[in-house]
Amino acid sequence: MNQSIDDIDQRMILNVEYLAQNLQPMTLPVFIRNMHITRSKDETQEFTDNADLIRYGSKFIEQWYQIYRIETQKYNIPKRQLLPKRPQPIPKQEIEEQRILTNPYRTKSRQASQNIIQDYQLKPLRRLQRPYFSPKSGSYEIDLAFSYDTIKHREQIYLFAININTKYLVVIPIIDKSAAQLKNALTKLINSQYVNNIRSDGEKGLTAQSSSGQSDQNDQRWIMEELKQELQKQEEISMNQQPSSHIRMAM
Repeated sequence: MNQSIDDIDQRMILNVEYLAQNLQPMTLPVFIRNMHITRSKDETQEFTDNADLIRYGSKFIEQWYQIYRIETQKYNIPKRQLLPKRPQPIPKQEIEEQRILTNPYRTKSRQASQNIIQDYQLKPLRRLQRPYFSPKSGSYEIDLAFSYDTIKHREQIYLFAININTKYLVVIPIIDKSAAQLKNALTKLINSQYVNNIRSDGEKGLTAQSSSGQSDQNDQRWIMEELKQELQKQEEISMNQQPSSHIRMAM
C-alpha cells in the first residue's frame, strides 16, 4: 500500500526520536537499516552512497540522518564507566587554605592573607599613643572626595563628614569647591545631625587655593561665621523647642 509523503515524514520523525533516546549513536548504514527504509544489503549500500540524492518522504536520506544526529546530541549521555566512581575527598589543609583566602577577616590564623589597601597619606599611630577620638560629642572631620561620572562625563565632588567618635559617615554631593557650596553642604550637615565641632583633616582637599583668589582657610572661617549667625537666628525662633548648638571650626 502506497503511503503519502506526510505519513512517511511523521513515521520518520517518530523513529528518529526513538532511536536518539534509546540507542547509541549509529553510522549512516545502520541508521538506514534501523529506520526500516530498506532491509536489502545491496539497497542499503546504494542508499548510503547516494544519500544526498535519494529522497525519502519530503527530505533526502542525508537530511534525515542530520536530523537524527542533532537529536542524539540532546540525549547522548557519556558511558558510566568513563565517569569517576565517587568524588575524591578534598584534603583538610586545602579546605583550610581556601577558607582563609575566602574569609581573611573571619579567622584568627596568622597565615590569613590580609589584603589591605595601603594609604600613603595614612599616619600610623605611635607606640603608646592614645586612640583617635574627640573628647567632645558631635565632633566631625570633613574632607572632599572625587569621582568621575561616566554617563555625564564630568567630575563629581562630595563632602565627606565623619563623626570622629562614632565613625558615622555623612556624604553630601557638591558642584564645586567654592565657599558657597561648602556653606550649603555644612548647613545640610548641621540641620540633619548634632554638630558641636568641625575640623578638616589638614590635607590638600580643603587647604588648596580657591577659584576666587582667597585661600580656602579664609573661606572656611567666613563660612563658619555665616553658619553661626544662621544658627543664632534659628535658636531665637526655636529656643523652646531644641537646645542651641555651638559650632567651632578647628583647622
